[in-house]
Amino acid sequence: MAGDPGTSTDSLGFLDRLEREPSAFDFFQALRRIECQFRDKPRLGSAARPADEPLRIGQDPTLTFAASSLASFKPPQDGRPGRLSVLFQGFFGPNGPLPLHLTEYARDRLRNAGDPTFARFADVFHHRLLLLFYRAWAQARPVVAHDRPESDRFATYVGSLFGGVPVGAHAGHGLDHATKLFFAGHLSGQTKNPESLAALLRNALGVPAQIEEFVGEWVQLPAEARWRLGRSSQPGYLGQSATLGARAWMVQHKFRVVLGPLEPGAQRAFQPGGPLLTRVSQLVASYVGDEWRWDLKLKLKQAEATRLGQSGHLAWSAFLTQPGAADDNSLVLEPQRQASAGAHMGV
Repeated sequence: MAGDPGTSTDSLGFLDRLEREPSAFDFFQALRRIECQFRDKPRLGSAARPADEPLRIGQDPTLTFAASSLASFKPPQDGRPGRLSVLFQGFFGPNGPLPLHLTEYARDRLRNAGDPTFARFADVFHHRLLLLFYRAWAQARPVVAHDRPESDRFATYVGSLFGGVPVGAHAGHGLDHATKLFFAGHLSGQTKNPESLAALLRNALGVPAQIEEFVGEWVQLPAEARWRLGRSSQPGYLGQSATLGARAWMVQHKFRVVLGPLEPGAQRAFQPGGPLLTRVSQLVASYVGDEWRWDLKLKLKQAEATRLGQSGHLAWSAFLTQPGAADDNSLVLEPQRQASAGAHMGV
């Protein structure tokens, strides 16, 4: 796993340990952590010039069958890049493509003559080959791409499913970008469902959430939609094509968001003027849009009902009940109309 790139102590500790115990690290693990340490450099395997990379990779010419991936590491010094020697995926060794006598020659020149020319020439190709090998591995793993969120390609792929690209798109909808990516399956669906909305609210608000469907309300009918006796060429059937009065009871276009049971302090945060009421409105709007009407029901824990003489606002966080009565300590708000009004006792 990648360490925290934000502290120099961790950076130095990792590089020191890699120098002392290179065999304790896997090749991909070591390169991933080095990439995290040098965030000012391009991702390993993507730099246009070797001068932009924080290390050089080469192969240690040996005829032994390696017990580990890494042979040695020298950290960067005096502005020079570090050097990582590996024991696999190179030209030399019993598993390499070159004849064994060339491995013997490179090893002999290096150990007995102090001449690394041939080995370093091969490292010109090893460096690029192994960095591209690492880059191919890293690009196939979203968790590695997230080490640098500013260039996370997988986040771009997932965000494009629900219109979350660029990262700042729909920033005012109450969900941070990471949460929207987590719920990409819900947000990308063409059909909206109560289970997805409840999951979004639970994750974003940290409180129990449910959705009640088909919540009825009286809807005012416009004058041209009201049926008048003797003025219509079509017969009217009461309850089907004709209504009595200027309003009708509708249940097909409204739902209710139920939050709770809540502690008294948590309930006040969702009341008008509280910091979370606007966020609830943003979350609901980001998922269902403006097509549906909805209201908000806040349920207070029964055991936490305010007693006489204690602080509380009547019908908000304090309720008048009979002893032993099966009351519903809840509050219903209509944020769509006006966040500071429209509250009444839930039935």
